[in-house]
Amino acid sequence: MPENYPVQQMFALGRAGLVNLGFNSNNVLTFDDNLRAAGFVNITRHVMKIPCGPWAKGQDLKMVGLFWRKIMLDGLDGITGITIGKGLGWSKEALEVFLLDVRKALMDKSVHAYCPLHIVTAQKPV
Repeated sequence: MPENYPVQQMFALGRAGLVNLGFNSNNVLTFDDNLRAAGFVNITRHVMKIPCGPWAKGQDLKMVGLFWRKIMLDGLDGITGITIGKGLGWSKEALEVFLLDVRKALMDKSVHAYCPLHIVTAQKPV
């Protein structure tokens, strides 16, 4: 990804906003420990790289990337309105100007960005 990639900046700002709102934005990294402490067993973690656009090789990943980009574009206002708007105190106007660059970056075919997807499974003992 290019330096100062707007999508990456959006996620960093969102994490900072969540911290200001009192949420731990890194919960997914300690989820295994929380499950273990709650008594769960057979805990597994699988991390997948989800493309942020239809640039990936293979028809299946192209489709996943297309859908993921659409999901991100559709959810930008709602997600950033809370995390960046409320969490960091940005005005609606400043956020909209910033999101113009984020939308443009998501549509840039020359950038092959991806998002990590953490899948954690566990069993509750009988």
